[in-house]
Amino acid sequence: MDHFKYVMRLYEKDEFYDLEKDPLELHNAIDLPEYQDQIQNMRMRLLRFYMETGDVVPDRKDPR
Repeated sequence: MDHFKYVMRLYEKDEFYDLEKDPLELHNAIDLPEYQDQIQNMRMRLLRFYMETGDVVPDRKDPR
């Protein structure tokens, strides 16, 4: 897992990189079928972290 990078975007497409194959992060692999299990795993870890550390879930879109 150390060689993967997942970036969740609120209003844009998420990003996923295999840093062994693409160390410069030039090709977003978020839609490639071979990475879907890894992406889902990282997405769930991020959600769990948010739930464990966040005070309140926002109830409206932030205008920033």
